Amino acid sequence: PAKLKLTTNFPALRGTATTAFKYRVSVTNDSGRDATINFSADAPKNFQVSFTEAYGSQQITSIPIEAGKSKDVEASLTIPRETQAGDYKLTLHAKTEATSAELPVSLTIVGQPRVALSGEGGRLSGEAYASRSSQLTIVLRNDGSEAARDIELSATAPEGWKSEFDPKQLPQLAAGATQNVKVTLTPSDRAIAGDYQTTMRASAAGGLSESANFRITVLTSTLWGAVGIAIIAIALLVVVFAVARFGRR
Repeated sequence: PAKLKLTTNFPALRGTATTAFKYRVSVTNDSGRDATINFSADAPKNFQVSFTEAYGSQQITSIPIEAGKSKDVEASLTIPRETQAGDYKLTLHAKTEATSAELPVSLTIVGQPRVALSGEGGRLSGEAYASRSSQLTIVLRNDGSEAARDIELSATAPEGWKSEFDPKQLPQLAAGATQNVKVTLTPSDRAIAGDYQTTMRASAAGGLSESANFRITVLTSTLWGAVGIAIIAIALLVVVFAVARFGRR
């Protein structure tokens, strides 16, 4: 009877939900006749398995293999980004009209943090006055499946601006958790009224980094406006008084 054999050197793979998983499988037609081999797979829900010839890129569902010969194929696995950490089992199938073979393989998904930054209420804007401190709140969120660790916050602001974070560092942020962070911005005393961009950034262990751009509108201080008006008014009064006093002479 015709026989099929499936073998692989690496039946157990490990990675995060964004890893590109590939099983290299040797398919042997151990029989006395040529055959067309059809491929399929049993996989967890929402896992997608596709087959290609080794070193090829075009997807296949079957390949011809001569009697007594072998060919290598790759089974590529695509999984949802939100897949939870854990162990998963799959079975690869090969089938001809006369016989079939199967190969159990496994997959271990390890957790992965995914940090996101946004403004309070989703706003990415704020207001400030030149040389005066103003506060805004940013929201740090971990949408991943593992805690983000050693998080440090920083800002890239226009020249002469100062920024402070409270807290500036977080030992960790659990998966699914959020953390409000107070940001104190002090524009330069030379800042004129208008819109400026400030980039808020969160960096974490493992090379993880996320940033968001905020539009900061610098306003004209009403206090300095009032002082200016008062100075002008005083100057006018002095002129009027001088004209009235010396004009009679």
